[in-house]
Amino acid sequence: MLPMVTGFMNYGKQTIRAARYIGQSFIITLSHTNRLPVTIQYPYEKSITSERFRGRIHFEFDKCIACEVCVRVCPIDLPIVDWKFEKDIKKKQLLHYSIDFGVCIFCGNCVEYCPTNCLSMTEEYELSTYDRHELNYNQISLVFLGSVLILGGLGVVLLTNPIDSAFSLGLVLVCISLFYISLNSYFVAAAQFLIYVGAINVLIIFAVMFMNGSEYSNDSYLWTFGDRITSLVCTSIFFSLMTTIPDTSWSGIFRTTRSNQIIEQDLISNVQQIGIHLSTDFYLPFELISIILLVSLIGAITMAPKQIASAPRTEDCVGCKRCESACPTDFLSVRVYRWYTLCICILELLLMTYVFCYHFQLDDPLIQLKEDYKWINLFDFHWRLGTDGLSIGPILLTGFITTLATLAAWPLLEIRDSSIS
Repeated sequence: MLPMVTGFMNYGKQTIRAARYIGQSFIITLSHTNRLPVTIQYPYEKSITSERFRGRIHFEFDKCIACEVCVRVCPIDLPIVDWKFEKDIKKKQLLHYSIDFGVCIFCGNCVEYCPTNCLSMTEEYELSTYDRHELNYNQISLVFLGSVLILGGLGVVLLTNPIDSAFSLGLVLVCISLFYISLNSYFVAAAQFLIYVGAINVLIIFAVMFMNGSEYSNDSYLWTFGDRITSLVCTSIFFSLMTTIPDTSWSGIFRTTRSNQIIEQDLISNVQQIGIHLSTDFYLPFELISIILLVSLIGAITMAPKQIASAPRTEDCVGCKRCESACPTDFLSVRVYRWYTLCICILELLLMTYVFCYHFQLDDPLIQLKEDYKWINLFDFHWRLGTDGLSIGPILLTGFITTLATLAAWPLLEIRDSSIS
């Protein structure tokens, strides 16, 4: 009898001890419910690394010439370079480049001895993540952004409502900025979003809101002769690009002497590289943008007289709807300086052609332009913006002429009767 009672007492003590342990476990679990979640970085604020810190290696595919110097100087022969020899240009063409960060010792020899600065050390020192999918490119987001981009572009050209078309254009520009983010070009993405979406697209929406959309929405769409010519030209350009792009050896594109000197300067800032390439390698497309501005100005000139017909009537107006040609009551006279605008457009094209000639014939065409246009250096204004290498001379000329064209395209309204109801 006594051993049975003793056994029950011991069993009860063990039960109470186990319940106490379970209760302590629940208390510990519940005490972590209101705490901050576990993060990848510890401490919570990422420490600032030194300038000579050797972190994750960043590789630029376009700059690599497949010289394999990084392979020879690497103590463990880690970089893998796949290339093929182009007989037409007698140069190597890079096919694939890879570095296994799990084996890399981050000695920095490949970055130091690279002749084209295609390798650089970043400040990213945390290479491990909790999710392996973060280490790979997300193809789903790529397909999604591409689909939204195509649908937005179709909406710009197919929607009849100008407001809907303007918002579709904004969606296209946002998708382009997201593409830049996926390519680790954060500065270009921010510039794309702030300039095109935040400024230009909003300005387009405001301009469209001042239009009288009822005049155009009720009219039936007519396939004119100009539309046929435009579609024919666009189709021919599309097929020519589809046949030219695959046959082009992009690795053998000619680089100017100025750009070769810039590559050897070991520039770190992306802003400096953007300014230098904008004034050297990409100077031609930068100037071609001015033609797009001129086309938009001509479109504004064409659309401005159509809005004059919807001007409010007064007691003197007879409703003849001849405001654009000749008002019988001399109530409204409209003057649009078409020929003045056309002369400015021709001047812009001549100036751009002149700049192109110097750009492709001289080693440093910007210095020659400085000698030719000394009147631009007003108030001791430098031709170059410091070490950024961004040539502001052609930019000032283009902006000045575009401003004159905008002022000339503005319709001058002279309303004699100020009592407009």
